Amino acid sequence: MFWSVLILTYYVEEHTIHSKIYFKDIATCHTASDIYYPFISEQYEFSMSRCRETDLIHSDFKQRPKLRSSVSD
Repeated sequence: MFWSVLILTYYVEEHTIHSKIYFKDIATCHTASDIYYPFISEQYEFSMSRCRETDLIHSDFKQRPKLRSSVSD
């Protein structure tokens, strides 16, 4: 399985803003887009939302790795 990404794009003055949110599958991404995008489009006339599959494969490693504390000499 691959991760899917929701890309929200909107324009603030002369700047293009891209926000990316990752989801476990494309269906979840579309559901999130249906929820988030109406709020964005109300505030920003020139905006868009799209979901894309990525080339990032879901890992079998379910637990997040712990940070290692650095040892200074």
